[in-house]
Amino acid sequence: MHTALALTLAAVVYSNVTNLLPQGLHDVAYVPLNLAAGAAVALAAWWWLRLDRQSLGLPKGAVLTGLKWGTAAGLAIAAPLYVALAVPAARDVLGGDARAQELTVAALLYATVVRIPLGTALFEEWIFRGVLYGAWLRSAGPRAAWLVPSAAFGLWHIVPSLELSDANWPDAQVAIVALFVAGSIVATAAAGLLFTALRVRSGGVIAPVVAHGLINSLALLAAWLAG
Repeated sequence: MHTALALTLAAVVYSNVTNLLPQGLHDVAYVPLNLAAGAAVALAAWWWLRLDRQSLGLPKGAVLTGLKWGTAAGLAIAAPLYVALAVPAARDVLGGDARAQELTVAALLYATVVRIPLGTALFEEWIFRGVLYGAWLRSAGPRAAWLVPSAAFGLWHIVPSLELSDANWPDAQVAIVALFVAGSIVATAAAGLLFTALRVRSGGVIAPVVAHGLINSLALLAAWLAG
């Protein structure tokens, strides 16, 4: 259990520290740095925890099942955003993220095709629904495997939610920002439980990787179109 806890704490610290890098450096290093960190965690899982392919969510024959479940879940969750584009009030809310509106077409393509699928979805799902799920399942059982990585996934988003608040509501009161961050933690922890359910139902980590990538990429595209 000590190793699983150490890896969990390291994951939370890693996210919130790397998000504090200067913006230009963070943008350039985001994908390669996360992929390198994912490889390091894979090595740790093999070296210290001796997790096999099944434990990591990579059983043989699970790719097609994962693609089907992940695609269905991702499209189902993202679809209402595109319905909302036809409703003026909802469209205004979708277009409220200043960061999305600043993207050029090239930057949007890079974000939706490379940055989000590889640097965000693949990396985060490998960490939380791959290694950490397997580590906690082995050391403390199914309940811990569901709850601990999902809670850590929520804490993973502290600095990103602060950045989102600062980009869109720079003059917001501290209490409002604190409520927003707390809500983001709860919402992303709940998303972690959803992605865990996808891993369990599909039998592997491919489904949450695909679903996570589709949801985030399609949400960014919807926000850009709403501007």
